[in-house]
Amino acid sequence: MTNILKSRYTLVQWDQRDAGKTLKLNPSPTQPSVGQMEQETYQVIQFLRNELKQEKIYLPGSSRGNVLGFDIVKLHPELLHAYFTSNPVASQLESEKELLKTLKTHFKDDAVASRELDSISFPFSGDESMFYLRKWLFYKDGKELPLKRKKPNR
Repeated sequence: MTNILKSRYTLVQWDQRDAGKTLKLNPSPTQPSVGQMEQETYQVIQFLRNELKQEKIYLPGSSRGNVLGFDIVKLHPELLHAYFTSNPVASQLESEKELLKTLKTHFKDDAVASRELDSISFPFSGDESMFYLRKWLFYKDGKELPLKRKKPNR
């Protein structure tokens, strides 16, 4: 199937900032924001339209990239012939629950991680649950935590 597509279309794979091959080859010096990734998605599409001299493109999206793809569909449908999805994030809550299971297994021998991960409840009852889930996801991925928690002024 891929060979048929390659013979008829120019295929371009772009991994969003800090994901896929981009993470290994060119990690972001700062923690990317959703707004930044949305802007970069739009910029890549504009680059391809100009470079390939095409008024519209076909856009596929996979996994978390579907969030960015749906954003383009909503805000800039005039740029696309069509949008195709694969492995979309169908339920953020179920994804978060699976992530928690994975992190608990990964950090089962770390007392601090286990205590913090065990304190997480769904739906998130407060910022602490989300903070701990993201904190240990970053550590699992070998990254520093992007946000340092500030002590409240008293």
